[in-house]
Amino acid sequence: MISSLSQSAVTGIQRGLQQTTDAASKIATADRDIGLADLATSIVDLKLGQQQVEASAKVVKVDDRIRGSLLDIRV
Repeated sequence: MISSLSQSAVTGIQRGLQQTTDAASKIATADRDIGLADLATSIVDLKLGQQQVEASAKVVKVDDRIRGSLLDIRV
């Protein structure tokens, strides 16, 4: 059974991955006519997506540790 904490973390990972995919696609398909502001926004979005995935992965690790601690106490 997946906890609500883990489910939230998985959702965060999925959103972060989608954000990085969208930003990377915009950067990869940018032509010379794209404004620097648009390119900078895409680069920032790429980094934000990365950070969201990393933070959500840490939540999964914490949830795993919490579950392990609870199991150790009850046994």
